[in-house]
Amino acid sequence: MKKKLGIVSTYDELCGIAGYTKHIEPVLKEAFDVEVFDLNQFILRTPGRLARKLGDVEIERICEGLKQCDCVNIQLEHGTLGIGHKDIVRRLEMLVRASKSVSITFHTILKSDPFDFDGFFKKLGGLRIGAALGQISSYRKNNYLFLQINSMIRREQKRRELSVIVHTRRDANVYRTFQKFDRVFHHPLSFLTESQRDEVLKGAKRDLFPVLRGLDPTVKIVGVFGFVGEYKGVDVAIQALSHLPSNYHLVIFGGVHPNSIKPGVPIDPYVSKILSLISPNRNVFTSLLEDGGSVNVNLSGADLAGLQDVPIRNNLSERVHFAGALSDADFATAIALSDVALLPYREVGQASSGPMSIANEMGSTILASRTKAFMQFEKYHSGRVTFFEQGNYLQLAKLVLAVDGTARLPYPERFNAETNLQVYCEAHGA
Repeated sequence: MKKKLGIVSTYDELCGIAGYTKHIEPVLKEAFDVEVFDLNQFILRTPGRLARKLGDVEIERICEGLKQCDCVNIQLEHGTLGIGHKDIVRRLEMLVRASKSVSITFHTILKSDPFDFDGFFKKLGGLRIGAALGQISSYRKNNYLFLQINSMIRREQKRRELSVIVHTRRDANVYRTFQKFDRVFHHPLSFLTESQRDEVLKGAKRDLFPVLRGLDPTVKIVGVFGFVGEYKGVDVAIQALSHLPSNYHLVIFGGVHPNSIKPGVPIDPYVSKILSLISPNRNVFTSLLEDGGSVNVNLSGADLAGLQDVPIRNNLSERVHFAGALSDADFATAIALSDVALLPYREVGQASSGPMSIANEMGSTILASRTKAFMQFEKYHSGRVTFFEQGNYLQLAKLVLAVDGTARLPYPERFNAETNLQVYCEAHGA
């Protein structure tokens, strides 16, 4: 008889954690009787005293369901539990205490800034007691999530079977060595089984996406994926595109994150930034005006009028396509249709990437910036990622030309959906 596994996660939301849970749920059902407990983001992330109380009531409702489970997995992205740090810690502890056996899958690894002991003792030596106490208070506030969650795990692992699952060997070593967690497992994100990958490849056609219809068959698609934000480095991809032949097009498969949509803001600031790089509606005259240039001309009226229709060299509006936010079902298809899966991310301390994992499972040609998370991922899948230096659009452009976008690697033999299942089985004795 299968153990009943309760999964606590966002589910009916357009977010990466919900997408991951929907992919691993059918795989986990091979070994467990699975029930998903959806973290209602409208309730849990609404500000205000009344909303906070309703959020706690929602967590209490989930806890009652968890008590009926043999084991529980919490897909943890801290912000899905609330807005305030104290709310996040309190609600996570409620979920853990309601579980007989629990694993926490960390999708973000919190870091702690080191305490400035030199500054602290200088304040004490100068009899600035108030300033020294203020430094302690500031440290605790800035590192509240890190300190409180790790302390709670160390405390609760003595009372119940508690496992931590992370996505890199580095993070596993940190949690074992420095945080003294007893049971730590590591495995890269995994979304697709081999049969699911084959099904996606079989049905992938450009006509499925309106922005790709009508593109010449000779056009090479360089795809970027996921929510559009500063750290995703879409601007780097656009700068690289200006150094590529005209048959290379950039397709942005993603939209602005729902949490970044603000009332009264007509356009997302980062979207505005990348639009200015694409340079739509610019010609010779607008370029001169923006650059503060001047020029003397001797032209007929007809020739002068014709200059308005001459695009400047770096106008990329015909070669950059916005596909919009995608459903989970369309995401893998978008990656399959790309000749190059491009991840030009900036280093922000993230632990994993859904697009990277799916592109790897699809056997795509992957170009990625050399961030710590991607270097850790490549250690699991050696030779399947080509790196460029973060922000170096010229190096990126030359690599796009150098790689063979028609080649497709086989499904990874190690660290795939089945080995990911084994991790959860080991964590819960199934």
